[in-house]
Amino acid sequence: MSNNRTPPYGVIELLDPDDNRWHFVRGPLDLRAAKRLVLTAHTVLEGYLHCPDPEHLTVVADTDRRTFWQTIKRGLEDRQGEVYHVAYEFGSAEGRRMVFLNRHC
Repeated sequence: MSNNRTPPYGVIELLDPDDNRWHFVRGPLDLRAAKRLVLTAHTVLEGYLHCPDPEHLTVVADTDRRTFWQTIKRGLEDRQGEVYHVAYEFGSAEGRRMVFLNRHC
């Protein structure tokens, strides 16, 4: 599990499309931590951290998480390919957890 606590692109706080406020916890996450959060976190977001405007973020529905994981896991592991992701954990003041899948092209 990663202990890195340096926010990517200086993003320490993030507002999701549902107006929930999230603060950076750690990352980039290793594959095992990323999988656990994709499957269990309160919220899964995909987008570009260098452009964290809520209108450019996608919330992954609970029912789509397993399929989403199958789609992104290889790119998380080797960070190669046309599109790959890097996972970061965020938290809320209420104690909820969110995983952000930062998309790279």
